[in-house]
Amino acid sequence: MFQGGGRPTWVPLLRYDSYQKSNGTQEYNEAVLSLTYYFTQNIKGFVEYWKQIDIPAGQTEDQRLTLQFVAAF
Repeated sequence: MFQGGGRPTWVPLLRYDSYQKSNGTQEYNEAVLSLTYYFTQNIKGFVEYWKQIDIPAGQTEDQRLTLQFVAAF
């Protein structure tokens, strides 16, 4: 999981979000599962899955899968 210099190569993330809309009358709960891989110090890639797990009645549940590569110079 760590490179020779002590830097991580794989970084997992699990996040839970809870928020309200419409002056507190609509409550949403969401979960994110992400896994990031550092190819080098300046280049990383990650896959992320986001899903609404609790939504107000009458709303449509949403989910998303993201694959992204980032290069910083």
